[in-house]
Formats: sequence, C-alpha cells, structure tokens
Amino acid sequence: MNNNILSYCDLFQTLTPQQLNKLEQFLHERSLTANETLFAQGDLADAMYIITSGSLEVVLFDSDHKQHPLRTLGVGQYVGEMGLLNQHRRVASVFASQASTVLRLNYADFESLLHNDAQLLKAISEVINPRYQFSQFSSVIRAIFGELNAETSAELQTYFEWVQCDAGHVLFRQDDVADALYLVISGKMQALKRQPDGSEQVVGLVGPSESIGEAALFMNEKRSATVRALRDSQLLRLGKQQLDKVVQRYPQILLNIARSLMQRQHGQVSHSNKAKLSHHTICIVPLQAKVTAQVQTQVLASLTRQLQKSETLLYLNADRFESAFGIVGSARLDTNHLLASRMIQWLQQQENHHTVVLFEADAPVAQEMSEWTRRCIRAADKVVLLGDVSAGPMMSPYEQALRRAYPNVQFELALLHPPTTDSPKNTRAWLTERSTPHPPTHYHVRQDYDADYDRMARRLIGRAYGLVLSGGGARGYAHVGVVRALAEAKIPFDYVGGTSMGAHLAGGLALGFSWEYISSQIAIRGRSHHLLDYTVPIVSVYEGKKVNHAYQETYAEMDIADLWLPYFCISSNLTRAKMMVHEHGSMWRAVRASTCYPGIWSPIQDEAGDWLVDGCMLNNWPVDVMREKIGSGTIIASTVSMEVEFNEDFEIGDSVSGFKLLAQRFVPWRKKRQRLPRLTTTVIRAMELSAIQSYRDQELLADVVVKPDVSKFSVLHFDRFSEIIAVGYAEMQRVLAQPDTISRLSKGVGSD
Repeated sequence: MNNNILSYCDLFQTLTPQQLNKLEQFLHERSLTANETLFAQGDLADAMYIITSGSLEVVLFDSDHKQHPLRTLGVGQYVGEMGLLNQHRRVASVFASQASTVLRLNYADFESLLHNDAQLLKAISEVINPRYQFSQFSSVIRAIFGELNAETSAELQTYFEWVQCDAGHVLFRQDDVADALYLVISGKMQALKRQPDGSEQVVGLVGPSESIGEAALFMNEKRSATVRALRDSQLLRLGKQQLDKVVQRYPQILLNIARSLMQRQHGQVSHSNKAKLSHHTICIVPLQAKVTAQVQTQVLASLTRQLQKSETLLYLNADRFESAFGIVGSARLDTNHLLASRMIQWLQQQENHHTVVLFEADAPVAQEMSEWTRRCIRAADKVVLLGDVSAGPMMSPYEQALRRAYPNVQFELALLHPPTTDSPKNTRAWLTERSTPHPPTHYHVRQDYDADYDRMARRLIGRAYGLVLSGGGARGYAHVGVVRALAEAKIPFDYVGGTSMGAHLAGGLALGFSWEYISSQIAIRGRSHHLLDYTVPIVSVYEGKKVNHAYQETYAEMDIADLWLPYFCISSNLTRAKMMVHEHGSMWRAVRASTCYPGIWSPIQDEAGDWLVDGCMLNNWPVDVMREKIGSGTIIASTVSMEVEFNEDFEIGDSVSGFKLLAQRFVPWRKKRQRLPRLTTTVIRAMELSAIQSYRDQELLADVVVKPDVSKFSVLHFDRFSEIIAVGYAEMQRVLAQPDTISRLSKGVGSD
C-alpha cells in the first residue's frame, strides 16, 4: 500500500521500484484525530509527511495571530518536504481537518539514504527546489512589498528572473543606465562609489530581504554606485518593463517601494536587517608551505580566542564542517554537486545563529585549490591571505592561480612575523606586488602576540578603535595625557591618524611606543631648543634642520606600511590646492609635511614633485578620514584647537611699526612690555581658522570627543610639555568618568 502511495505522489514519481522499496523502509505511519495539529508555524522542520487518508489544512498566522487558510491537501499529497533539504523553521501550521493518517519520513533517515543514492536526491531536489524558491521569494516579497496573499505572490514570481551572483561579480557599475531593480534572496552585496583619485569607497552593504537599484530606476537616472557581490549571492531581477506591468497590476506595491526608499534615505533600516548585516563570514587562506599546519592552527586558535570575547563564533575547517553537517566527504564535493544548494542553505542557517563564521581554508598543494577552499572563498565576506614574511613578497604560483580564479575578490593580506620582531620591514614590496587595482588591506601579526590578533579581530568585523589627534603645536602634547588615560582604562586603538603635532604623536603610537616612552622622548627631543632654529625669514622663520633631524631619528627610513598600526596623516598640497592623506611612503617626510606651518617652516616636496605644507590648513582634525577607514568602528577624537582665541586686549593700533616696537625694547625706563601677538602665533592661528569651522561636523562623526583646555598655553610652549600632558590626562579621565562614555567604548573585541 505504501509503495502505491509513494508512486502516486509526484515527489517520487521518477524513482525506480528499487528506490521506492528502499525509501519505504524508512516511512513511519502516524494517525491524526480531527483538528489535531501535525506541526505548528515556527517549529523546527525535521520531517516530511505523505497523506494516505483524510485531509490536512495549511494555515498561516500573521503578526496579530489572525489565521489565513492557504490550501487543503488530500490523499497522495505531501507537506513539509523542504525539511528534507534544510532544517528551517516551519512557515505555516498544518492540522487534520478530519481523522487522517500520514507517512512520516524523518530528516535523519533521509540523510542516511543520501550517502548511497545520489539519484534519489536528484529526483527529490528537482521537485522540492521550485517550491523552496517560491518560499524564499514569498519571504523576501513580504519583507519589501508588504503582506501579500499566496495567489499574488505566485503571480508576482512570474515577473522576476532569478540571478546567481558569484563572489566578486559586479552586478552593475556606477553611471550604468538603470534597467532593473534587484531583491537579495541570500548572500551579501557591497555598494562602492568612485573617488576622485580613481579608488572605490564602500558606501553600503545590502543583505537578504533588501532591494538594490530601485531609486535610479524610478527616477530614470544612472547608477549612483557600483554594486558587487561580497560572496555568492542569489538575487531576483525585475526589469523596467516588468516593473511597469507589476505597478499597473498591483499599484499598492508602488507605495511600499516609495516608503522603503524614504526609510533608506533617512537611514531607517529594520532591526532584522541590521542584525543580518552585522554578521560576518571570514575566510583565512594560507599562502605558502612556510605557513605550516601547526602555525596555521595556532593563528586560527588565537584569532578565534579573540573573536569569542564579544561574538558568537562558529569556526569551520573541512573536518569541522563535515562533522557538523553530518555527511562524510561533503567538504570535498564539487560546487556543482547536488548537495551544494543544501550546503549553502546550511551555512546560511549557521550565519543566522552566529555573528561570525570563520572559515579555515586548506593548505595549498602545488597550484591546486581544494573544493573546500573554493567553497570557503565563495561563502566569505572577507578573504584574508595568510603569508609568512620570511617567504618573501613575490606571489607564489598558488597565489597567482588563486587570483586568476577569483579576479574580482578583494583579498586582504595578513603578514606573520616572528614574536621577537621589532618592526616590520619591506611591507611596501608585498603591497606593490598585489597593488592591482589598489594595495590590499593588510595586517601585521606577531606569533604568540595576543594584542596583534586582538587588533586584527576587531578590524575584520568592523569594531576597530580609531584614535584621531588634531594639530596644535606644543598644545598637542596634551594628546599624550589622553593616551595615558586610555591606556590606564585599557582602551585599545587599532588605527591612528592625525594632523600636524597629532600626526607626529600618532606616528609614535603606530610604531608601538607607549605613552611613557613618548613622554620621555618629548623631554629629550621635544623642547624648543631641539626644534626651533631661527634663520633670516626670507623663506621661513625657522631653518628646519632641527625638526628634520628629530623626525629622522624617530622614524629613520621607515615606510608607513611598516608600522604596526594602520596610520595616516594629513598635509595640504600647495601645488594642487587639495588635501593629501599619507598612507604609504616615507614616514618621516609625511610627518614633516603634516607639521610644516607655512612661513614657520619651509614647504617640503613629495615624490610627485608637489609642494606640501601643514594639514591644518584644510583638515586639522581628520575625524572624517578615520570614519572612512574604520566604517562602523569606534572613534576617539582629541582636539587641542581652541574655538575662541585671540581674545586678549593687545596693545596695538590699526597699524604696527616693527621698527618702533624694536626700539621701545631698548628704552631703559620702560618697565612694562606691551601685550602683543607674536608673529608665529598669529600665522598658526590664521591657518587653523578654516579647519575649525568644520569641527562641529567632525565632532558628529566621532563616538568619544576629548577637548583639553590648553588655552593658557601657546602653540610654541614646547618647554611646558609636562603641564600640557597633565591637562590632557585630567580631561580624558573626566570624559571616561561620564556614564555614557564606557558604553560607547565597549563595542570592540577584547577591550576588557
């Protein structure tokens, strides 16, 4: 009898009698009384059912618990079949409308059949997959267009085209003609905007149940950004002509789309979508034989330990995946295998239950990538290549093959150093070798050095701490006090940047110097007589040899890429009238350019032949630049520039004779010196004005703002460094004592 029912059921019509007999051994009969529930909406799907007598009702409950009948099922029909391919939650409830009997096929029993009979999987998949796709479609449509009944959803599906976007694939480019909108079913997409220098900046992420490209389509404009798949993604495409038909047929959908656009414009993203976009999948790929299995295991263990401090983490290598997935050998299956879709669905489930999924790819074998490595790369938002610095910067044949296979994937680079390494070397060669289309994001990691793994973990998941230090001459020494208070509170920083004096002090932090060491060096090299060498003021007030020597002693011939922490500083380009962000090249020359007050010190020339001066003229407090670098991370921003200055009652008139003032200094009976603004102070203050005007906007981009009151100090009071440092320390302690500060600073990994 069961065999006849199975052959009558369209799910199994393509199976052979032998396969039906095999399947029948795993069927379990269950009787239901009238109105008895077979399973409830929200239950874990662990089986499917075939009706052998009676009938079943399928109903959907909305958010108000109102019941919506969907369909009635009779003898030979089945329900819950998607539970065989993917243990998701039931999307509807099923109960018996009369006394009925069903045959139950458990997920676990079906699992055991798959090991020996791929044909069985193929036959069932061909029937189930269209229904699974419809379930996915209906879920996304409801999330974007609002509640729709089953009939409307079924009709709408005919207008859409399913699109597979492999990892790295560009869906459309900035300035393309808008010809369709897209709905994300699974995966994650990245929106990028082209910058004036030709680079691309990430401006947004789009996850499941979100739409892409509707604004340009409705407004008949060109695409405002390039959209690329961060990982393998499934989309629904609705062309312009099809959209017109849908709107004519269902005009209420237009209202829902308009509402969605308005919410996005005002930054209102649903909590569910925010949660999805805050999840991360990361793949670590060893590059060389020098990255031994032992080293690789150590690296992954250290990274896992750091991530687990704040995240729900799932760490998967090939063996761990097979153990969790439950099918031996599944990690080695081809991506086109019949089980592939089931594996993708399983991985998506894991992402729903873990904020971070960390993949460990297989070690390289010659130039061949394993299927597990391919699967990891295609499922990851970030792919990090793990290289041993002792192997040299040249790309191996394996890495070349990797990049050929995935030309659009933005690989990142983690460089392993021995634990005794003082500072990285030759990093620029590594980046130059891999600079197409631009140098990759890189991490410096010392083995057995937890702080480096801690920093890498925070950067990988968008929880980095960025420290921004403003310019301000000698007043900038207050930043050292700020850093001291942060260190005592055990607040880390993973990215540092600044302008002028802030650029110099941030550089010391990027080298790995402690606040104590920086303070001691200020006492030795930071006094006026070590920095100021007066000269005939034809080009500048100071000659500049002393300050050049101070920077060269500190940074030697180091490249910015060789700093332990990512670093940038700001200068102003006199030649091209634009702001310069220094992220590579000679460290001492970058800092010299950033601290070069025009007229105080002479301009310095860069590699392109342009003349550079102090960054304070265009961006004295570059919080906006840091925000671009660390995205959703936490920014601590310290500024020593006073919004109110020059409020003294100076004893000068509408015109000033320098000769007269000089002569008065030699009059013996003149006891009181006039209150006069110094030339250098006036020039420096004038240069800060335009940057200070933007401080309010910059402040809004920071999470924690520190403004030490250093108004009683001059920008040239280098010899009063101890007092100035103490002011910064006291102010940072005051800010840390505020109730909301610690909550703002507790978003990172390993900040305990």
